[in-house]
Amino acid sequence: MLYQLRPDASQLTVFYMGISLGGALGGLFAGLIASFLFSSILEYPLLIAATLFCRSGLLNLLRETPTREFARILVIAAAGVMAEVFVSLTFDKPGIARYIVTIVFAALILLDWRKPQITAIIGVMIVAHLAIFQQFFATGESLRSFFGVSVIDTIMNGQFRILRHGTTLHGAERIRNANGSSPYVGRPLPTTYYHPDGPIAQAIAAARDVNDGLNLSVIGLGGGSIACLTRDGESLIFYEIDPVVIKIATDPNRFRFLSDCTPNAKIVLGDGRLTLGNQEANSDAIVVDAFSSDAIPVHLLTREAFALYLTKLSDRGIIVLHISNNMMDLREVIARTAADLGLSTYVRKDFPATAPSDMRSASIVAVLTRDPAHLGSLLKDGTIWEKIGPNMASSPWTDDYSTILPAIVAKMFKHW
Repeated sequence: MLYQLRPDASQLTVFYMGISLGGALGGLFAGLIASFLFSSILEYPLLIAATLFCRSGLLNLLRETPTREFARILVIAAAGVMAEVFVSLTFDKPGIARYIVTIVFAALILLDWRKPQITAIIGVMIVAHLAIFQQFFATGESLRSFFGVSVIDTIMNGQFRILRHGTTLHGAERIRNANGSSPYVGRPLPTTYYHPDGPIAQAIAAARDVNDGLNLSVIGLGGGSIACLTRDGESLIFYEIDPVVIKIATDPNRFRFLSDCTPNAKIVLGDGRLTLGNQEANSDAIVVDAFSSDAIPVHLLTREAFALYLTKLSDRGIIVLHISNNMMDLREVIARTAADLGLSTYVRKDFPATAPSDMRSASIVAVLTRDPAHLGSLLKDGTIWEKIGPNMASSPWTDDYSTILPAIVAKMFKHW
């Protein structure tokens, strides 16, 4: 369509400037404005629907389409939506109900795939359906910022309140007893990746023992679960880039990890690496637990980042990295980059053997240390924490160079 609208060659400068301006305004809307207007990524289906109407001559086709065509589409779509509402309310199966309407809309498109005007109308109907479905059948609270959508929900018959960001679980707090009959009271017990027998808890305990106390710095707040792995009198600083996450974690009506375990914990807003650089006090452990959806940001795993962490550690301090990932095996990447700074790397992959009702999640955690003696009790059982030797044939990640391909290949072909 843009090609058909192109002006004379003498006006091409203005033409391309207009295209660039449109792209900039679209990026501004998607990156900033949409995060204030919507609590979900609703602009994505909206833009898809709008794109369907950009075909040249579409308005003429709409005017030429018989009214009975529109009526037929509306009747079939209405039947699908009614079936969706019935299944959702009667059987409490909104997911299955959503599939019903998706199949109905897909059938409509297949029946009229040669008619762009019909496809455009169905696209708008899909967007409207998504908006209505989200409004009436959403089970959780959705909050959005520039950094994405955070969803607070309850699962397992109301036993746990969880926090999700994209596809990643960022914390879960038990709010009712196992039978679901009475409210759960007392100091919250960390769950998911932070359970008391997990690698993150083990690493924090080892740092405490070696240093006779604990000054803990954590990049990534989530629901604040790590707060309940500390003890009274210990120092805890969180570095969190998303103000919405801070709002959630500090609200005791949502999560009580901070309010009940470390109400005096300091929270610093901003990029973890930049704000940690302004820290004066030495840390006995720096935990990097930041995720953008299901991946840890690369700039927190480079040689320059590790070098910064070292300057903020006490003499016997350690670096703890939560490197769980569905698509990449980051163990060798971490070990190679750490070796450039003279650090040893130990990794534990945790597969909790307890019942699912305990909400313990599998995780992979790496610990970097100047001297294995600084890990104390962590290595008392050499079969749990594995020392990862660096592959010197590979290149360390730096602020100027990183490649995820070897990590993806390692995940595909190496089993551990």
